[in-house]
Amino acid sequence: MIAIVLLALTVADLAALAYPAYFRYGPALVASNLAEKPDKYIPLTNPDSYVLQAIKDPGNPLFIGSFQNTQFDELFQTYGTENVEFNGNYYEIQTLYADAFAYMTFFWLLIIGWAYSQFQSSIHACENNHILPHLNNSHSTPLSHTSLILL
Repeated sequence: MIAIVLLALTVADLAALAYPAYFRYGPALVASNLAEKPDKYIPLTNPDSYVLQAIKDPGNPLFIGSFQNTQFDELFQTYGTENVEFNGNYYEIQTLYADAFAYMTFFWLLIIGWAYSQFQSSIHACENNHILPHLNNSHSTPLSHTSLILL
């Protein structure tokens, strides 16, 4: 049971890696409009498609799959700022990493733990009520007699 759930979570994580935009997973860019010209900024003349898309939709994360798909992380390191200028407008572009499955993984692990504890409680209750006498060592009914009665 636990193996099946862990397999399902693994498949979900692999799907998220393959389709990061759909699952909102992995590295992302989020642009914000700046009202004033910042002291330090990156002049963008020919931004890559991801940076351009983030600028066109400020405030919403754009999941890019990998930072290798954009030049922004290199520009950020070179210029030492997340502020950019494009077509006379100023933006701040933040880089972030989102893991949408972290909370779901914890949720499923809690459910599995709860189900396992309920199963163990049920087995213990059955042993104490002599419903499963062959599992209770203190009961005198031999296992062969129990099997015969159940047949």
